Amino acid sequence: MNQGSISGFLTKPWDGDELRSAVLQFTGDSILSHAGRRFPSYLGSLFCAKSTDEAQGLARSFLADPQLMGCRNIVFAKKPGAEDKGPQILAMDRLSGEQVGSVGLDPDHRELFGDARIHANFQALVRSIFEPCRLACAAAEAWDEMRLLSERDALSGIFNRRAIEKALSVEWARSRRNGRVFSVLLMDVDSFKTINDLMGHETGDRGIQAVASILEQSCRAMDSAGRYGGDEFFLLFPETSKIDAAAAARRIQEKIAAAGILLGLPDGLSLSIGIADTQANPADAAQLLAFADQAMYRVKRAGRKGIGF
Repeated sequence: MNQGSISGFLTKPWDGDELRSAVLQFTGDSILSHAGRRFPSYLGSLFCAKSTDEAQGLARSFLADPQLMGCRNIVFAKKPGAEDKGPQILAMDRLSGEQVGSVGLDPDHRELFGDARIHANFQALVRSIFEPCRLACAAAEAWDEMRLLSERDALSGIFNRRAIEKALSVEWARSRRNGRVFSVLLMDVDSFKTINDLMGHETGDRGIQAVASILEQSCRAMDSAGRYGGDEFFLLFPETSKIDAAAAARRIQEKIAAAGILLGLPDGLSLSIGIADTQANPADAAQLLAFADQAMYRVKRAGRKGIGF
């Protein structure tokens, strides 16, 4: 009392409904007070979230703090008969362990509902937690879209040079750790300038898109395909020797030839492909790429439309 920490005063004889209402009111005030102290930190973490799952996890973690509810335990579960309502917070009494109420947590903020014994202040708190969560989710989705756009080539839709070099750097470091071989393929569209000059740039663009599509379809989940620039493309094959990479390159050549027929190119469509793997003992990733580049130019000097090491 002397510290001024009294939330309210009830006179005897206590009425059951009055007492219950007062306890819920004072508990709600305590919840909001504790939440208010933590809220700035929560917002700071929330808007650094890089995915919608991370943002929603932060919101649920905030609400599941036992100190926030003043309860022994809080768990997330489905409320019986509310399969479409989303996860629920179940507030457990700290002494008996019995459920004393629940409040719906809808990540999409469509609807919130709760047990009548949970004070309205807590429902308001849930709304205040999930409204910035909804905004953070939208921000995370926008961040994902921006990151995707920054890594994709506008014309072909596959990785751009920046993303390719990043993937190569990551795979080089991984290969150094586990000692496993990997291959890189550099390839050039043969006589691409002639295609543009005779058939027009629109046909040339369709040729670039066709090559990109074939390369992407030829990739496993662990592989990376990208447009290195102009009519030059790149493939990264982890855990693959140059011999196995050459087998894949031959299949790609066959598909490229078929695409040239569909595009109506008089001289067809083909690639000059240079392959290098880490068994060549390059000093770094840049030298490995240089080995593939040298192999590709040997193929071009030998008459194009081939595969070289």
